[in-house]
Amino acid sequence: MIRLMIDEPLKGSANMAIDQALLKSAAETGVGTLRIYRWQPATVSLGYFQKWEERTQHDASQPCPVVRRASGGGAIVHDQELTYSIAIPSADRWATHNRDLFDTVHQTLIESLEQLGVTGCQIVDKQAVQLHVSKNKGQQPFLCFQRRAVGDVSISGFKVIGSAQRRLDNALLQHGSVLIEQSRHAPELPGICDLRPKSKLTVDLLSETWPACLARQMRWELKNGKLTEEEQHAAELIEATRFDNSSWNQKR
Repeated sequence: MIRLMIDEPLKGSANMAIDQALLKSAAETGVGTLRIYRWQPATVSLGYFQKWEERTQHDASQPCPVVRRASGGGAIVHDQELTYSIAIPSADRWATHNRDLFDTVHQTLIESLEQLGVTGCQIVDKQAVQLHVSKNKGQQPFLCFQRRAVGDVSISGFKVIGSAQRRLDNALLQHGSVLIEQSRHAPELPGICDLRPKSKLTVDLLSETWPACLARQMRWELKNGKLTEEEQHAAELIEATRFDNSSWNQKR
């Protein structure tokens, strides 16, 4: 049984704290969670290893608040996009096959997008990544969606889906972003609807379509749920001490 949570938009520090609380809960209780959510206001999340000073490289997103993720990778402008997280205990077979989890999530997202009229999605392969790195002389751009990793999803050469993982002793967290439309805070990044304007894609439709597709492929039984009182208290404490704290967000 996997709990399904589809949340209302929250500020960045709260979203990251909830994901961390769900990871902690999966480790302690063995309960896995699939969470789908958005951000309000538009927020920049830095990868765990990114330097705070890199923030100044990107002019368009300067008005946005910033939070540092617990996972690596480049910065994401969370605005016209959909974010998901999966927190599962180590006993779940997908936690021990984390590369398969990564690929299966992206493949089911592609299948769900096809149901909504989005064609032409491609999984980025190793050769494409090497070409991208060579073209950029080995330097990684500030924004995650301008980077390439094996398993990312692209349309017409533009990355539209990316994910990252973080492991705790007894649990695994995977979270990722689906770029729906271009944001004024990241105008260099076209979204899926910009690249496939005739599709039926909306955030709500993808939120409805994708969980069932993922559950079938993963052989999970989904049950609608929400945070327990213990998880809510844990998330509030984590937010106050970490994600809403400058010592965490500016630690590098």
